[in-house]
Amino acid sequence: MTKIVNDDVATYYDRQSQSYIDMVRSKSAYRRAISERELAFVLKHLKPNAKVLEIGSGPGFFTRELVKHAGSVFATDISQEMVDALQKNVPASNLSAMCLDVYDLDQVPDYGDYDTVVCMRVLCHVDDASKGLAKLRGAVHSQGNVIFDLLNAYSYIHLARKIRGTTLHHTKYYSVPTMHKMIADNGLEIDDSFGRGYPYIGGWTLDKIGYRLLPNLAHGVGYNVIPAG
Repeated sequence: MTKIVNDDVATYYDRQSQSYIDMVRSKSAYRRAISERELAFVLKHLKPNAKVLEIGSGPGFFTRELVKHAGSVFATDISQEMVDALQKNVPASNLSAMCLDVYDLDQVPDYGDYDTVVCMRVLCHVDDASKGLAKLRGAVHSQGNVIFDLLNAYSYIHLARKIRGTTLHHTKYYSVPTMHKMIADNGLEIDDSFGRGYPYIGGWTLDKIGYRLLPNLAHGVGYNVIPAG
């Protein structure tokens, strides 16, 4: 089973289940701004009526929007409690769901035939992000795309937490060059990207400006990648 440092992924997210949206996604205006930017990036790279595979759906923050735009959505989560909450929160006819580890992704129906894979805030919690990314790559056909994100080992947020001794021990971090190498090693190339985690001032996040000027300081980096060549 996929592991995160000092905890088991399924057990951890079973504990969060229905409260996850309120606790994580809507805790503050800053978190809402980040979540909305993530969602806008995902929808930007979603083809009309796409056949979508979502990894780490949780109780449906992205899923509830994906079903409005995609032809079909097959959602997975490592937590059965999250899958149960998802099916309750998003009763859509074009949605199917399954409890599954990202490393076992090749067990989903139609693996290798998806138009788009969406995997946000997941690979930062697995012990080998490159292995996880390989599974995502295998899920799409030759014209498909994969949308995912990773956390930056050299962001000002992470460095500040290290200085204060408040580093998050359930996540893994990678430098931006390491992220790029991971993408290339898995036969993918970057089509688009965005950064988040820059200062939030006066009700506005500086993510867009910050990522344009100082991309290597982004706390989280999201990618839309496509098969190379």
